[in-house]
Amino acid sequence: MNSEPVQENIYEIDLHAILKVLWNSRITIILSTILPALAAYIISFWFIPKTYQAEALLHIGPPVFVMTNTANFMIAPTPPDLNTVVQLSMDKDLLESVGNDPAILANNGNKKVNLADMAVAEIGTNNQISLKINDSDAMRASLIANIWAEKAAKRVNDQFGVNGYSMVIENQLPVSLLSVEQAQKELEKVIADSSSEKLNALVINKTTELNCILDGLTQTTRILADLSNLEQKFSKIPDDSIITFGDEIEIATIQQRSMVDQGCSSTTGKITPGYAVRIDNLSIIGITISLAKDGLAQIQKGLENKKSLLINDQARLEKEIPILKKELENSQNLIYYANIKRDQSRDFYSQLLMKQRQLSPLLTLESAMVARINLQAQTPKSSSSPRYKLITAFAGVLGLFLSSLFFLAINWWKLEENS
Repeated sequence: MNSEPVQENIYEIDLHAILKVLWNSRITIILSTILPALAAYIISFWFIPKTYQAEALLHIGPPVFVMTNTANFMIAPTPPDLNTVVQLSMDKDLLESVGNDPAILANNGNKKVNLADMAVAEIGTNNQISLKINDSDAMRASLIANIWAEKAAKRVNDQFGVNGYSMVIENQLPVSLLSVEQAQKELEKVIADSSSEKLNALVINKTTELNCILDGLTQTTRILADLSNLEQKFSKIPDDSIITFGDEIEIATIQQRSMVDQGCSSTTGKITPGYAVRIDNLSIIGITISLAKDGLAQIQKGLENKKSLLINDQARLEKEIPILKKELENSQNLIYYANIKRDQSRDFYSQLLMKQRQLSPLLTLESAMVARINLQAQTPKSSSSPRYKLITAFAGVLGLFLSSLFFLAINWWKLEENS
């Protein structure tokens, strides 16, 4: 078999030929370089508006003093992070407020200025924030920069400085005053609805009753003990014997003591009726032991009945008094806690007023601010360069590249046709 040689199309770069083509077209290439560059320079110089840059500097740092007082209220604002200040300065609402400022509107023919493409905020040296305004009007640029710096400083101080403390206090004052008024009304209502005075009177009255009943029980128990002793004495004497004069006196004394009315009173009247214990149709003078025993039995029966009633009343009162005391305690607690709430809200309001008075002199002191204007923007005397040289050089290089590429392409096309 016969093998046919494979032909490869190899394109070799002939540097000499390329240079020759470029040299032969040098005049056209030079013109294609100079003319675009010249046109770009003329257009950029005459038709691109001149831009003026005004710059204001904000210094961010702690206030130069810290104020304390006896109320343990310390003013020591912590300066914010510089990146945070840059974000606050470029805030959309802040820039809109600057553009709508009356001074800027008056300077701009009552037209709003859009700062979106004009404002630049950057972190500078020595804890400074650079606020730059690029504008075609030099005076307007400095005016906007200064107003922007004032509003940005105020925004930072309102959030992180003494002004922030003051705004918080001003917002809390009406709320705190309303709390005081509500607490006072609640206290008055609790006092009006309270039955503390009535309950206290009941507790005192029933405690007095109980003490009186306990005294009555003590006296009745003693009389019964004396009566028992006398009965034991009579049990040893014959029934038909005549009592002695001393026994007559002792019986008369027991009878008199038994007839004493206890008279313990309450809100419902007497709860322990008196007992007129007596020996019916019998004189104690010259009576026999038998009659004396009968009389003593009548007295004992009355005293036992009286003691039973006293014990019942004692049990009733000892059950009622703790309940009344608990109700009284609950009623007094309601008043107590309502009083504490009113006093606390009033004290808090007083502290806010005191802090407001202390802060007022500091609000106008520059030394108390965390953001201060270090340098106000001055009206720029010269416009910032629109980079004429860069634009001209770019146009020239572009013309050189395109013209050279054009002639090389023409030469390659002719070579293809000849081959």
